[in-house]
Amino acid sequence: MTDTNKLLAFSSDKSDNSNYVNLPESMLTNLVDKKIEQPYYFSITSPQGIKTWVGVRQFTADDKTINIPRWIMDHLCMFENSQYVTVELEQDIPKGKKAVIEPQQEEFFSIPEYDGCLENILSDFCILHINQKIEIELLDKKYNLLIKEVEVDWETVNYDGENTNLILSEGIIDIKNIDLTVDVVNKFLKPENNYVDKKIDKNENIGEDLIHKNDEPKGLRLSNDTKTLNKEEMRNARLKYYDKKFGIEI
Repeated sequence: MTDTNKLLAFSSDKSDNSNYVNLPESMLTNLVDKKIEQPYYFSITSPQGIKTWVGVRQFTADDKTINIPRWIMDHLCMFENSQYVTVELEQDIPKGKKAVIEPQQEEFFSIPEYDGCLENILSDFCILHINQKIEIELLDKKYNLLIKEVEVDWETVNYDGENTNLILSEGIIDIKNIDLTVDVVNKFLKPENNYVDKKIDKNENIGEDLIHKNDEPKGLRLSNDTKTLNKEEMRNARLKYYDKKFGIEI
C-alpha cells in the first residue's frame, strides 16, 4: 500500500466535532513497515477537488474505507456516503503559534463563557489551515468558525522536507500539545474593537481557563448599543480611529 490511497468514505457520528478520522488497519501496517513516526496526518481530497487536512483517531475502519465526521463531509461537498476520496500522508506540518478565528454568527458571542467553549472545541483538533470552516454545535444550534490566519512556529519547520514549501504555502499548522495564541475576531463590532486575544493550552491539561493576553479585555461582549454600520460608516469610524491613535490626518 502506498502513501496515497483511494478510499470509500462514510460519515461517522454526527456529534463528532473533531477533525479526526478512522482509517483501515492496513494503512497503519504500511506506516509502521516504512518506519514513519507519529503523529500521522493526512490530506483528504473529495471528488469535487476540495481538500482538507485531518488526524487519525483509530485504525479500525473497514478495509479500503475511511470514516469522516459528518461536518467535514459537508465541507467537502460530499452529502452522500459511498464516494471515493484521495487520502494522502502529509509530513513536515509545522507547529503553530497563533490562529485568527472569526465566528460567522453574531449569536456565538452571546453564549455564556464562549471562550471556554472555544477552548474545548480546539482541544478536539490537531490541525488548522487558512480558510478552513469549522462547524460546531452548541446548545442545539450550529455555528461556523472561519480560520482567517495562522502563524507558524518557525523553529519547528523542517526546511529540508520534501513538501515543506507546499505545506507552508497552503497555510497548515499542527496545534496538538502546544500553547496556541488565538485572536477571536468579532466582525459584528466596530473595527477598532473586534479582536480578543487568547492563549489556549493545547497540552494535556485542557481544562485550564483561557488567559487574557492583555490586562484589559477587548471585544469580550457585544455592546447593547451596537448597531449595524454600512460601508461608509465603517470607513469613517476606521479613519477616525487611526487619526486619534496615530495622529494621522487623512
